[in-house]
Amino acid sequence: MVLANHEILENDADHYFVDIAAAAGFDFATDAEIWQKFDKLVALKAAGATKAKLEQMEKVLGMNLVPAGVLGDLELRNHVKPITCTAFDSMHCLFSNGVAAQEMHLILKQCSDHLGISFNHLETWCKAGWHAQKHEGSNTASAVFSSRRESASKDGFKGIASELLAIFPLVRHFIECVVRPVCPAVIQDSLASFVALCKVVAMLNGLKRVSRNITRESCDKLKTLMATHLQLSVRAYGSECVSPQTSFVSASAGPDLRAQNGHRLLAMRAETPFTQTLGGNHRQHS
Repeated sequence: MVLANHEILENDADHYFVDIAAAAGFDFATDAEIWQKFDKLVALKAAGATKAKLEQMEKVLGMNLVPAGVLGDLELRNHVKPITCTAFDSMHCLFSNGVAAQEMHLILKQCSDHLGISFNHLETWCKAGWHAQKHEGSNTASAVFSSRRESASKDGFKGIASELLAIFPLVRHFIECVVRPVCPAVIQDSLASFVALCKVVAMLNGLKRVSRNITRESCDKLKTLMATHLQLSVRAYGSECVSPQTSFVSASAGPDLRAQNGHRLLAMRAETPFTQTLGGNHRQHS
C-alpha cells in the first residue's frame, strides 16, 4: 500500500500496489512471511552488515531487528503468531484520533462554514433530554460541545473515545433532522459520508455485545459498510484526506476476518504488526 497518487502506481505494470484509499485488493501477509522478514534481518546482521545497511533493510521490511523480542524467540513460534494471534484495536483506528474523530471534525466544520452551526447549537441539542450511553471524561454529552472544547477543536475534534461513542448517535440524529432538510448541495457528500460512518460505528457497537459469536454474515456486512464509507469519504473529501487509520479499518474487514475468531473485528489497532499485513513500511518494535 502506498500514498494516494504515488508515482510507484504509474510504474506498477503488475498492478500489485494499491493506494491508501483502496477498499479492496490487499495482499495479506502470513505468519511465515513475517518470520521470514525477521530472519532475513538476523542473517544480514550475522553476515556483518553495516549499521546503515541494516537500518535501510529494516525500513524496507517494515520492522526493527530486536533479537530478544517475540519474533526472535524460535520456541514461541508455535504459540505466538504475529498475524494469527494479533488483535486490532477499533478504539485507536476509529475513536482515539482515528477515523471517527477526524470525520466528526470535518462534518462539523462543513456545518459551521456553510450553515453557521456552532458547538453551542449542538450543546443545546444534547441538553434536550436524550439518553446518551455512559462514558468517561465529561459528565454529560452536552459538555463535549462546550465553548472550551470548541476552542480546542480548531484543528481536530477533541474528545476521548468513550465521548465520541456517546455523541455519535446524537450528532447523527442532529444531522438527519436539522441539517439535512436545509443542506446545501456543497455538503451533501459530506453528510452521506458521515451517515455511512455512523452505520459502521453502530454495527461495531452491536458486535461488541456478541464478540465471541460473530458470524461470517456479520463480517461481510461490516466489510460492506466500511467499504461504502471509504468510497463516500473519498468522494466528499478527496483521497488526500484518507489517513492510515482509514486503510487499516478497511483492510481489517477482509479477506476472511479470521472468521473462526470473529471477535477480533473489534480490534483494529493502527499499529504494527498490522502494517505488515498491509505491506507498509512502518517499523515494528517487538
